[in-house]
Amino acid sequence: MSKKSRQRIVENCLVIWVNQNIDSRNSDYQSTIETLRSIVNQVEECKTAEECIEQLKRNETETSFVIYSDTVAQHLVPHIHDMPKLGAIFILSNNKQDLLEWTKDWMKIKGIYISIKLICNALKMEVNQCDQNNTVLGFMASNLEDSERTS
Repeated sequence: MSKKSRQRIVENCLVIWVNQNIDSRNSDYQSTIETLRSIVNQVEECKTAEECIEQLKRNETETSFVIYSDTVAQHLVPHIHDMPKLGAIFILSNNKQDLLEWTKDWMKIKGIYISIKLICNALKMEVNQCDQNNTVLGFMASNLEDSERTS
């Protein structure tokens, strides 16, 4: 059994990939989607910042992680940063130096990455942390319910 097939897919997280140049026939694109789906069970693709904002507004249950290019960054972040179900933001850009100063004011931005592979590695860590936090909260809620029933 390969390492990839043994990896547990987290079900309470959603990845929203904002990419104006989505070409679902492209093999690199298909490989990226497959990699993202090996981390979380739900990946939504948006071509515009507005589609991303609407997707985040509709999401009431999953923690969302947004991946987007630097072309929409400064427009999108102020509109989504304070949304309660937004866990983290990852920026795909070759212009890291140009964005560093601007991104430091937004704590949900986890980094500026030059490749989607690097984003996937960082996303795995964020998703695992989210899953652990949700497990602890679920355990605490269960214990609280049990203690209320016995009181």
